[in-house]
Amino acid sequence: MNKNFKVTKEMIQAAEDVFIAIAYSETIRPAIIEIQQNILKRFQYKVDEQASKARLREPIVTHERSYLMSDNDFSHYLTHLHKEYIMAGFKVEYGYCPLLIAEDIQRNAEKKLITVMESVSGISFDMIFMGPAPIVNKQKLIDIYLKLLASYCKNPFK
Repeated sequence: MNKNFKVTKEMIQAAEDVFIAIAYSETIRPAIIEIQQNILKRFQYKVDEQASKARLREPIVTHERSYLMSDNDFSHYLTHLHKEYIMAGFKVEYGYCPLLIAEDIQRNAEKKLITVMESVSGISFDMIFMGPAPIVNKQKLIDIYLKLLASYCKNPFK
């Protein structure tokens, strides 16, 4: 740890960006999951027999298993998702998920925070993935940085 640590504007901005990205992701998550699950429940898509060796018969009930749909069902599913996203007020291109976009923005903000804080901790973004449990370690590091910088951040929602 650098003993001459001084908070910079870049560090504060990076932390604020992470806070905003987390807030946005977590705010839209329930709405997106509800849209996805309502469509899955309404249409009861089945697992494509050609795609699955398991020959599952039950309907697909989570978005994470949508890859098991036939191409035609998946196209139908995407069309309905897009309509529902637009009706819910999300401005998103066809085939894109607002939650995945938000999570990508969050990951990029977190990577920037880790990169900006490397001069303080000596830990680069790449170093996190060299040890065991990289995802857990990445989250712990981000939590430490956010706790360190939170008192310097402005509340953008005031």
